Amino acid sequence: MSNYKMKALPKQVTNLAQIYQIIGYIDNSLSSKLKAETSLKAGLNNKFEQIELPEIMQSFFSDKISWFDLANLRKQLDEIAKTAPVVTITLSDIPNAEFKMKVTSWFRSINPFILVEIMVDELIIGGCIIKTERREIDLSIRKSLKSFTGNLLETIDNV
Repeated sequence: MSNYKMKALPKQVTNLAQIYQIIGYIDNSLSSKLKAETSLKAGLNNKFEQIELPEIMQSFFSDKISWFDLANLRKQLDEIAKTAPVVTITLSDIPNAEFKMKVTSWFRSINPFILVEIMVDELIIGGCIIKTERREIDLSIRKSLKSFTGNLLETIDNV
């Protein structure tokens, strides 16, 4: 028996939806394994074959995994889904994959299990809004324009 312990979430897994998707894959795999074992015990000729897990699952393990490891990972992911801190970043446009990875890597340097949710709101014009459970930092252009008290046309002419 192995005692697989996750040290950090893989960089490909950034948000809660992905964690629940992976938990679903694990549950399906473990359910299929149980059905196959039950069929074998009942004397049916169903030959059990290992289910191939999706690519995102391969980021958790560097080599072959045992069913025990898979069940252990499922428990760990369930705990992370319940307790991991979440940061929500609101942007004015849909970010590309490289940007998402860089932002996630930066936050993971602070906490290896933090989840990063990215939302889009075109009304912020540019910049971003960063929200955590305890704090909100509004770095949007919309906020800057709202807080501007001078004459905007006069300021633009002076630039």
